[in-house]
Amino acid sequence: MIAIPINERELHAIVLLHIALSEENSELRDAAIRCFRHEIIATTIALLLKECGPDWPAEPENTDLVKWIAATTAERQEAGHAVEAIRMRCRANNQRKLHVAELIGKSVIESISSGRFAGVQSPKGILAQVADKAKEASFSGAGDKDTLRKVWNPIEASFTWA
Repeated sequence: MIAIPINERELHAIVLLHIALSEENSELRDAAIRCFRHEIIATTIALLLKECGPDWPAEPENTDLVKWIAATTAERQEAGHAVEAIRMRCRANNQRKLHVAELIGKSVIESISSGRFAGVQSPKGILAQVADKAKEASFSGAGDKDTLRKVWNPIEASFTWA
């Protein structure tokens, strides 16, 4: 396994991506990623002001960036409102499903890495193992394989940040 060091800003972006991926379908995931992109941009702008001082917008090499920031301010404000709604949906409904899907995905990776190659839907496969773990832990909503199949809808979100 490779350890990849990340800083606090990168960790924040990963958390936002995690929340975006909790959305119900690809269209909502893509929209959430676009909203969180604006949140990351907003925090980067604030960081630039803090690190570079209040005079950096006046520097000639920053003219295009400052114009772009001004032109996209309304988009960031709209995205800010959407971000709060996405976070609330994640906390209220989607977070548990996402954790179950992550557990299934981690189990698949572990199965491949260890050379066991446990099938996903075989009688003693990964879905059955996760269902057993959920029953043992009294974790509601993950105790049967049919529910798990619905939850573990492979994420099809496109990760284009443009």
